[in-house]
This record gives sequence, structure tokens and C-alpha cells, in this order.
Amino acid sequence: MVIIQQKTGRLANRLFLFSKFIVNAIEHNYKLINPTFDEYCKYFESTRENQFGRFPISVRLDNGNSYRTFQLKTTLLRYIVPKTSEYEFIVPDITNKQNLNDPAYIDKAQKKTIYASGWFFYEGENLVKHASTIRSFFKPDEHTSKEIATCLNPIKENHDILIGVHIRRGDYRTWKSGRYFYNNETYRYYMKSLEMQFNELGKSVAFVLCSNESISLDWFMDLNCFHAPGGMISDLYTLSECDYIFGPPSTYSMWASYYGNVPLKHLEHSRDHIHYQMFSALYN
Repeated sequence: MVIIQQKTGRLANRLFLFSKFIVNAIEHNYKLINPTFDEYCKYFESTRENQFGRFPISVRLDNGNSYRTFQLKTTLLRYIVPKTSEYEFIVPDITNKQNLNDPAYIDKAQKKTIYASGWFFYEGENLVKHASTIRSFFKPDEHTSKEIATCLNPIKENHDILIGVHIRRGDYRTWKSGRYFYNNETYRYYMKSLEMQFNELGKSVAFVLCSNESISLDWFMDLNCFHAPGGMISDLYTLSECDYIFGPPSTYSMWASYYGNVPLKHLEHSRDHIHYQMFSALYN
């Protein structure tokens, strides 16, 4: 059995981490519990109802404890007795990542309790193999789906290509010394380049802007630009229904790419050359 012990990042980070363990647990037939997803459970039917079909997966602890109680107890245990014959804490780091398909790890997961903490767990092939199952578990609810359709359907009716633009602000002002905090003119530069490329192919282009800050469309008056619905979940899944996605490196756009099988391009610099053939779907 594996229990995800510690919260790592926000929504998209935890969606990816949970998904890695889900597909690995399905593939190797062990029980998985993830109490760290508690504040996001309400957004998806599977997590809200704690129903994962025939698979032994749960977002609730067997003893009924809250995540806070569990976290306090296990964090103390981790520092006092991190490993016994019955359980083990696994906390990989960037220099020592844990491959979830490593036979030694799988043996432990099947025979004792693993408390998993951190981000550096690797799972690749099974995210592809079991992608349809992941999509069924993390499908947006009917209200969100209708909200997205109301936003996107009129745009898709009038344009050939829909490009999702993830304008990440907020914490990106300081993260990595603001390396990926791009101004509106930078985004406009890339949008104009892509518009020209598709126009040359005889395709009309529209852009849907998703951001964690308010963005005025006045900056993009010479482009066909529209706001996404504006919610954390609705914007995420709006991106997943676009034809292409671009923005700074972020698991938010990565999840949209994975979920919707949408070609994605992360902007590593403020004025790189960009071409639509550089985009690729995640785990495809």
C-alpha cells in the first residue's frame, strides 16, 4: 500500500502526482490512498464521491482521521523511525528521483506501507497507457463543462484554430527571480507570430487568455482575443480544449496538454523564435 503523505504544490502539481501513483497502482496492483488531495476533491466526481471503480484507490484514510491529524503524526514518525519491516518513508529529491516502476519500489508497495512525500517520483509509460482512466477520474463536472462550452463554442464556430495562452503572473514575479514573468507585449509578440503562420496556411486564429491576474484585452486589440471563464478549474479545462497551448513553464498548462492531448510549447525566453511545429502533446 502507498499513502501520499505530504502536500506538494497546488492543483496541477497534485493532479500530476496523484495521476502518477494512480496509473502505477493500477499497473502493479497495490492499494493507494491520497489524503493530500482533500481541498480539490470537490471539483471531480470520482474524488468527491471517493469512487474509483474497481481500483483500490481512495482519497480518505482508512481510520477516518483528517489529513491534518495524519500529517502531524506521520511527520513526527518520519523523523523518529523512518523505516521498519511494516512501513517505510520514501522522500526522493532532484538528485535521487524515485522510478515508480523500479522492481524494488514495486515490491515494497505490494508488501508493506509506503509513505510517499515530495515531487520527484518518475512515471512515464503508464501515464500514456492509462490516460483514458485518468481522464475519467478527473473529468470536470457538468457545471464546469457547460461554462467552458458557453465560452468556446461561439469562438470555434468562427475560427479555424484556437490557441490557449497561459499568462502566468502572481507568484511568477519572484519565482526563479522573475525569469518567466513575461509582460503583455511579450505574449502579443508570440501571438502575432503564430497568427501570421496560420494565416499563411489559410487558417483564421483566435486566442483564449487564461491568467491568475486580470488581463485587459486592450493590449491585444489587433488580435482575435477572448477571456477564458476565469475560474481555476474552468480555465484549466478550457486550455485542454484548445488546438494549441503556450505559456511559461508550468504544470498548469502541462496538465491541460496531457488531459486534452493538446500540443504545448513552453516559453523559455521572452523573445525566442516560435513556430507551430515546435508544439507537442505531453506524454504523446
